[in-house]
Amino acid sequence: MLESRLLHKTASYLLHKVDWFDLPNEWKHHGLNEELNFTLILSFVDQHFPHAEVLYFVDQRTNSRAIDRKELQDALDSLIGQSNFFLWNTEITKVIEFNEMGVLRLGKIP
Repeated sequence: MLESRLLHKTASYLLHKVDWFDLPNEWKHHGLNEELNFTLILSFVDQHFPHAEVLYFVDQRTNSRAIDRKELQDALDSLIGQSNFFLWNTEITKVIEFNEMGVLRLGKIP
């Protein structure tokens, strides 16, 4: 597993290579606060990373890390609506970007 700074730098470097799905309507609304739809978020995660037990959680240089699928809801809960962040597969070829406005988008590196 990658160290936080290296993970953040690698993900940032590769981000410009991502092909985002469903253009031009690539952003999917998942809500905020009382309207937050975790079921929808988890369904996107399950569809995009169907067999992944570990994902890379990329936020800042100091707190990016590998997380177990079981920790996912706690990690997401602490940042949704507060920050822009990413979930990557461990191969760093597929990504979900979360925006603090309550939307997400899915992409992959071809």
